Amino acid sequence: MIVCLCKGVSDRDVHAAIDQGSRTVRDVGRCCRAGTDCGACVSAVRDMLQRKRSRNPPASG
Repeated sequence: MIVCLCKGVSDRDVHAAIDQGSRTVRDVGRCCRAGTDCGACVSAVRDMLQRKRSRNPPASG
């Protein structure tokens, strides 16, 4: 599914950016350019980041 229409970025591209270490919307934008133009996809990218965090909470210790 296309997440960012302006840059043609798919959900797979965003997930790959997150898997490569992106932790913020800005990080994702640097990696795959989603959220760097009109901003309409920022909420979707933010939701994807949040879902990833909730599945993989940081290790405590």
